[in-house]
Amino acid sequence: MARGLKGIKNQFINRLKDKGIEECLIPGFLRLLANSLTGYPDTNLLLINKRLDYLGWQDFELDEHTYQLAMACFEDDHVDISKHMPSEWFFSNYGCEPTK
Repeated sequence: MARGLKGIKNQFINRLKDKGIEECLIPGFLRLLANSLTGYPDTNLLLINKRLDYLGWQDFELDEHTYQLAMACFEDDHVDISKHMPSEWFFSNYGCEPTK
């Protein structure tokens, strides 16, 4: 089972790369996405994309499939979207080391 979940995470990260997000920006993007959901667990894709646009991601649009992959990864990694997660957690779980 873990192999399948790891595959979902890899598919998700590759999908973000294919959509133009640089690898070292992925942890920050995921933190922003998770924190955008904080307090709004029943939000929809249109509102998420508006929030991303407002926060500086005007050239990126999250599609339904990528959003579902994100939610599967967050669930698997026990991301509590009712709380803000520290940036270090996203760097250690989703990508490159943060620059100092």
